Amino acid sequence: MADLSRHGMPVWIRDCLPEPEDRGIPRFIHVDLSLNHDTCGIAIARVAGMVHEGLREGSSAVETQPEIVVEQVIGLMPRRARELDIAEVRSFLVQLRTDFGFNIQVISYDGYQSAESIQMLRRIGIQSWQTSVDRTNEPYQHLRTALYGGRIALMPSDDLQEELIKLEYHAEQDRIDHPPRGSKDLADAVCAAVYEAAQSRAVRADRGYYDTGGTPVRRQARQRPARVNRPTRVNRPQGGERPAGRRTRRKNLKEERLDRWRREWQRRFETYVEYEKTRDEEES
Repeated sequence: MADLSRHGMPVWIRDCLPEPEDRGIPRFIHVDLSLNHDTCGIAIARVAGMVHEGLREGSSAVETQPEIVVEQVIGLMPRRARELDIAEVRSFLVQLRTDFGFNIQVISYDGYQSAESIQMLRRIGIQSWQTSVDRTNEPYQHLRTALYGGRIALMPSDDLQEELIKLEYHAEQDRIDHPPRGSKDLADAVCAAVYEAAQSRAVRADRGYYDTGGTPVRRQARQRPARVNRPTRVNRPQGGERPAGRRTRRKNLKEERLDRWRREWQRRFETYVEYEKTRDEEES
C-alpha cells in the first residue's frame, strides 16, 4: 500500500511507467474509491492484441477475443487521522495524461463518491462514467472466462492474488462478495478495468468469428421481399411555384374563438330578422 504524494507522482510509480513509445496505446483505468477504512483500488489495463480461440473440436471457425494486460494495481490506504483526498487521486490520474503523455481512453468509477470526479474529468475532455461490479455479475464472469482462457496478464501482487482467491459467490443475492473481515477493492478495480478494455468500441470492432483462411464469418442478411405496387413519388412544386389556395397557416386559439363567436352572433341576428319579418306579415 502507498499514499499519494503532494509533490507529484511517487517515485515507485514513476519507475514502473512504460517506455515513451508505448504510451500511445489506449489505457483503461478504474478507481474503487474509499474514504476512511477500505482501500482505494486503482487498476490500469490495456489491450495487447487479439487471440483466436477454437469453438469446438472439428469446427473450422475460431472466435477472436482480446488479450488484456493489467499494468498497474495500486492500493491506497487512508490514514486514521486523515481521510483519503479524492481530488488528489483525480489529480494523479490527470497527471498521467498531461505530464506523462499516456493515452487515457476511459477512467471509470464505482458508485461511491464518484459523481464530482466524473464531472471534472468530463469537463477536461476525458471519458468517464460509473461501472459497478456489484449490480451485475457480467464483469466478473468476463474476468473468469478470460483468466481460464489465459488471455489476461496480471502484474505480480500478493494482495490482488489473495483477494481473487477468496472471492465468494452468493447465490441468494446473485453477486460476488468478499468473506467476512476480507476485502475485494483491488479485485473490483482489476475486474472493472479489464471489462472496460474488453468492451471498448475498437476492441468490439475486431471481435467475431473467422474461418481457417482468416475470412470473417458473418451471418447472411435476411432477404427482404420486394415491394409491389409501390406508389411513385410526386414532386410537388415548392416556394413561389406552388399554386395559390387556402392558407396553410393554422389559426391560433384566439382567432378560432373570435370566428366561432362571429358565426354564432350572425346566426342569431339572421334568426331575429326572420322573426321580425314574419311578425310584420302577420300583423299586416
